[in-house]
Amino acid sequence: MSSKIGLYLQWLLLIPPIVAASLLGSRWMQSHKPAAIDKPTIQQAAPSEQEKREYVLEVISMGVTLDKYRQGKLWEALQKGNAHTSIREQDKEKYPWDASERSGISGGRSGDALENGANNIPMYFGVPVFNAEPPVFNSRMVDRPDNPLMGFAGDTSSSGLHWHLFLVGPRRFNEHPDRILEDVFAFFDANPDVPYIVLNSEDSMPTRNLYRPDKSPSLVKNGRYIPEMPDASSLFVLARRERIDAVRKFAYDDAPPEASVDDLNTYGVARRLYLA
Repeated sequence: MSSKIGLYLQWLLLIPPIVAASLLGSRWMQSHKPAAIDKPTIQQAAPSEQEKREYVLEVISMGVTLDKYRQGKLWEALQKGNAHTSIREQDKEKYPWDASERSGISGGRSGDALENGANNIPMYFGVPVFNAEPPVFNSRMVDRPDNPLMGFAGDTSSSGLHWHLFLVGPRRFNEHPDRILEDVFAFFDANPDVPYIVLNSEDSMPTRNLYRPDKSPSLVKNGRYIPEMPDASSLFVLARRERIDAVRKFAYDDAPPEASVDDLNTYGVARRLYLA
């Protein structure tokens, strides 16, 4: 019995040295662990003022007409031609005889450019419109604060774009209005919340006739003749790519209220909810 008690006492006496050795060993191991190397934090340098100003504007949509040519057909005609020939119709018999008909056809062509260029941008979203046109000499047509000239982008109703909200922006009226691009860049710099703008430009004999000086002879007359200049119109939607994401969710095709259940099931809200 006494031998067993002695054995237990020996084990009890060994416990404190074992615990002390364990503690010392763990501290020794920790002291010899390789020190953790802090990974350097890479900080993105803030863009300089020069970098903020050096950007490009992207053409996200466009509509263009030149006489009877529209969009891709104009490009095809230019590719087939050369620098020494004109793609304009050279047969005067193919032009309308009536002056009013000539003006109506010209207006329809600019309307096509408006539809092709602006039809797919979001509705109910205010968009600044820049206008570049020839000089205005007619006292009734001159640009005024209470009657600004927006260009053919103002013909939204006749082009079926009733819910596109176009706002009158900077305008230039002279023989070389291309400097309006400087106004576009300045506008984006001054308005950091604007994602895109519309730039439209049109020139034709009917427009020159409309803007001609008071009591001057008409430039569009009845008869078979080739007009001095073509009906040219273009519309560009210019965007800052880094800002366009804010309105991307509003750019979608919505189905009209058709009576056909098949159309609604295929293109309507129910179809989108089902696919979601």
